[in-house]
Amino acid sequence: MKLRVFVLFLCLFCFTGLALAQEFSAESVMKMKGQPERISKIYFSRDKWRIEGPAGDQYSATIYRADKKVVWILMPKQKAYMEQPIKPQDLTSRADKVQNETERKLLGKETVNGISCDKYRVSFKADGKVQSIYQWIGDGMVVKSTAVDGSWSSELRNIKKGRQKDPLFDIPAGYRKLNLPQFKRNPFQETPFQGGQDVPRMPGIFE
Repeated sequence: MKLRVFVLFLCLFCFTGLALAQEFSAESVMKMKGQPERISKIYFSRDKWRIEGPAGDQYSATIYRADKKVVWILMPKQKAYMEQPIKPQDLTSRADKVQNETERKLLGKETVNGISCDKYRVSFKADGKVQSIYQWIGDGMVVKSTAVDGSWSSELRNIKKGRQKDPLFDIPAGYRKLNLPQFKRNPFQETPFQGGQDVPRMPGIFE
């Protein structure tokens, strides 16, 4: 359960950031107490984005296409992909709010990775409880998020703004589609995007 909540927070961080930001690429650095640091590469291009990194013994990528309302999970080793729908209610409706947000308090200004940010304490409802995180927002994106108790953190490093290449957000030629029953193991089982046996998804449904 603890890992599941951690994954949910990371998704909130990434996709709330997307709604605010211009096109850019960056490294997403995710930390959790008692676990090694995880580094993934992310690419944002308005209504589509990509997260890629090691998944067990291979390298995998997840492509979110809000314009097509689908998520594609690419498995280069198998030259295959899975498809998952994005539900409209899963998309964050406002760039400056976390899903089910109840309060946002400005705490001051801090510089994170060279970017001047506004630091907030954000409270929201999840799992029937009110929970809180810290967010640092600057230069049109969520640069960092942490648990209030310091048990996890995620941040963007090496941010490079500019147009992202269209092929990053498409299924590569020659990849075959796998139906979910055909693929017994979650390709993100050993990555920070794991959520039990669930496929990585957009924030919005707390379960």
